[in-house]
Amino acid sequence: MDRGRARAFTWLLALTYVCLVLNHLWNETIGDVPLAMATGQPVDISPIIRATFWERVLYRDGDESFPSDSCEETGRFVGIAPHVGHVMTYLILTDDTQKVVPRLRVQPFREKDPNRRVEPLGGEIRPVINTFPKSPPDKFSMDTNRPTLHILIRQLLSQARVHNPLSSRHFLLTI
Repeated sequence: MDRGRARAFTWLLALTYVCLVLNHLWNETIGDVPLAMATGQPVDISPIIRATFWERVLYRDGDESFPSDSCEETGRFVGIAPHVGHVMTYLILTDDTQKVVPRLRVQPFREKDPNRRVEPLGGEIRPVINTFPKSPPDKFSMDTNRPTLHILIRQLLSQARVHNPLSSRHFLLTI
C-alpha cells in the first residue's frame, strides 16, 4: 500500500483483496490452491491479473447519450466482486463520489493516451461559425429575380443571433 500510495481508509479493501488473491494461488502448506480444494473446481485467475490494487482505471458508467459524450469515469481498482455479475466484475473506488461500485468494463488509465472526453484540457472551445463565401449568381436558375440558396443562407446567418455559445454544445438560431 505504501508503494501504490493508497489511502489509509482502503486498508480493509486491501486486506479483502489479499485474501482473495491468496485463495486463488498455490499454497505450499496444503499442496493445492485453497479455493480449488474447497470447491473441487479449477480456479480461474484471469480477474486477478487484470489490474493491481489501487491502479487508476477507466470504468464504464451508464450509456452514452451523444457520440461526443463519454460514459467513462476514472477510479481506483480495489478488488474483485466475486458475488456480483460474472467472474470479471471488479470493485472500483470512484474518484468523484469515493464509493465502491462493481463494474464489468474496466481498462487501465494511461497517462500517455488519456480519454480526452473524461478529463478535458481546460474548458470548452469557442465554436467557430463559418459564413458562406459570396457566390456568383446561379447559372441554372430559371427565374433571375428569385434568390439562390446561397443568398438565402447568407441572409439567414446575417440576421441570426447565437444564444450562449459557450454554455451549450448546440446552437439556437433565432431570426
